[in-house]
Amino acid sequence: MSPQIAPPAGYYYPELIEHPVVVTNFREIFNDHIGAHVMAFVLHFARGLHVYLPQQLQRQWKKMPRDTGTVHLPEATALVVGVYNRFAGLDRLWG
Repeated sequence: MSPQIAPPAGYYYPELIEHPVVVTNFREIFNDHIGAHVMAFVLHFARGLHVYLPQQLQRQWKKMPRDTGTVHLPEATALVVGVYNRFAGLDRLWG
């Protein structure tokens, strides 16, 4: 976990509490949002969008060779490193 997950004791001093500024933190970002974000990246790279999007910005429309560019996810293997238990159950999405 991040050491800055919450402000240190005494951070919310009276003047800050009374001020109209909005203070936020990392609370609840480690829930299902991170799993959805990871799946978006998996699909992004599996379909070759990391190649097509920069081309689109440059108005280039090049086709990739037919034997490259996409990854058939049911036959793919993923290695997830260093994420504690935040992705528990993510393997069910891949089958």
